Amino acid sequence: MAQSDTSRPVEELAQSLYEASDPGGIPWAKRTRIVREPWLEAARLQIAATDDTPNKS
Repeated sequence: MAQSDTSRPVEELAQSLYEASDPGGIPWAKRTRIVREPWLEAARLQIAATDDTPNKS
């Protein structure tokens, strides 16, 4: 999978997590990388945790 294919879901999840935390109305797109990076890391960890979960089927 290409880098852009994997980074898009991470970015979308990070934005959702950020917006759910009620950041005071500042849009995700206006945040600097310093603010965004912790949210991106949280999204990466969350995605990795779901990827590692065995199927219960």
